[in-house]
Amino acid sequence: MEGKDKSVIIIGGTGLLGYHAGLELLRRGYKVTALAIPDIELKGWFPEQITVIHRDLYSIANDELSKHLDGFDCLVYAMGPDDRIVPDAPADVFFKEKLVQTSARIFEAARRAGIRSAVLLGSYFSYFHRKWPQLKLDEKHPYIRARIQQAKAVLAASGSEMKTMILELPYIFGTMPERVPLWKEVFFDRLLKMNPVLYPDGGSS
Repeated sequence: MEGKDKSVIIIGGTGLLGYHAGLELLRRGYKVTALAIPDIELKGWFPEQITVIHRDLYSIANDELSKHLDGFDCLVYAMGPDDRIVPDAPADVFFKEKLVQTSARIFEAARRAGIRSAVLLGSYFSYFHRKWPQLKLDEKHPYIRARIQQAKAVLAASGSEMKTMILELPYIFGTMPERVPLWKEVFFDRLLKMNPVLYPDGGSS
């Protein structure tokens, strides 16, 4: 198996993306650990093959963080608020702390712990910012601005010792136990009230 004797730690490993990444990594033969905030009940359904460490990753001390990251070959960063979150003003402060500062601190700790490969699950808004610079998306939206800053901060924290890949993820549809899919309210709750349901031609917009 391709992952034999290799270990991966997933930051946010009990969330939707982290959970499914863990299942795939197990299937490929990796040893998987999830480092996550204790926000849902895992007993009775979460894979026993995945070791779970519960910590508040936004406030964890650097020394303790380094201890938890020691000994792993790879890191997957699947944590952080997305554009559905509407924080109190000023939003820049919230997104900078939750997306930029926390991820940079964890990637730097991972590099110091000897992890040599890492993946950041980012946002497709970063791609749109590069594709249409004339729109100046980073000047208009604090979440997009934070995602762009996050990518730069993570690459800087990785240095030359840790190979880091950033996946700029688009819409993601899926389910997992104990979490209500984010699209339920957006689509199903609204569409079920419509009779008939109308689908215009064109893309997701």
